[in-house]
Amino acid sequence: MSALNSKFYKVVLSIVAVLGLFIGLRTFFAPAYWGSALGGSQSRAFQNVACTSLKHCAFVGASKFGGSIRNGRVLASKVPGLANDQTLNSFGLSDPLVESVTCPTQKLCVAISFRGQLLIDFKDRWVVGGHLSSRSGEGFNTISCASPSFCMVGSSYGNAYLFSGAGWVNLGNPTKSSSGEILDVSCPVVGTCFVSTGQTNIDGGDDQGQIFSFSQGEWHTETPLIPNAVQTISCTDINFCVAGTNGDEYLIFQDGFWSRPQVITTDSNRIGNSEWLVSTSCSNRNFCIALSTSFYAYTWNGQKWDSGVPVGPTNETPVSVNAISCFTGDRCVVAAQGIWLHDHR
Repeated sequence: MSALNSKFYKVVLSIVAVLGLFIGLRTFFAPAYWGSALGGSQSRAFQNVACTSLKHCAFVGASKFGGSIRNGRVLASKVPGLANDQTLNSFGLSDPLVESVTCPTQKLCVAISFRGQLLIDFKDRWVVGGHLSSRSGEGFNTISCASPSFCMVGSSYGNAYLFSGAGWVNLGNPTKSSSGEILDVSCPVVGTCFVSTGQTNIDGGDDQGQIFSFSQGEWHTETPLIPNAVQTISCTDINFCVAGTNGDEYLIFQDGFWSRPQVITTDSNRIGNSEWLVSTSCSNRNFCIALSTSFYAYTWNGQKWDSGVPVGPTNETPVSVNAISCFTGDRCVVAAQGIWLHDHR
């Protein structure tokens, strides 16, 4: 090797060493927080989100009034860039509070308002798709569709409404309790849905909860009544689900059995602040996120949960976090005060 080539070789090695040190330091001192602001505004509160890919997400419940969802907005957008920002008032709805959204295909999303108005987003264009008739005062909390012709909606009166291609049918209240409420629904495949519920105990005290499934035309009791309301549930198929409670506990369904409720963190500060799990989402059996009221995101890797990391850096922490949607491996979007993206890779 010539002296010139030897010198050049040494310079290249030096540059590589410096770059390696720099990258190593950046990795070592990387900020320990989850996600980055993707779009939207800190003045908008998003109640729910559903994504089939990073190019197809639907957001509902945006507001200009802090954490309030009143005078909400429905947003159908290709992320990033909140295109087609449409206020619900333009639809002439009697109650603009939109609670939940689901996207059964890349081109179709369906949202439900608290008073039962159905909104359909087809190719980023929202239209009113009808109205669920209900009892006086009954509100609708959640919707999940396994396909365009199979959807379930859960209500504040504990009733489940099923659409199977020929209109909506009231399946009744699986809790059989007058105080029962369906808090979340997950329909992983056509023909099967799981619902998480809450109800007031017989003394009128703290919430209790239970999980049910609907398949083969009837209800099945999945878990016994537990001391906390089951706030959220996400199922990847008929054999795997993750649920979260308002007692900061998780339950996992796999191999035909539900685990007992277990606290997701041992951090006394978070437990002392009455942390509870507001939303769970799984893209597969080896990747789930549980979102908490303490602005922490916990990751399930197929075997265990990590210790959790904050959503957003300290100077950008959202005022509220409400829902999460994970898709295609380990990518997720959070509905919060503004929109937060997490690319786990």
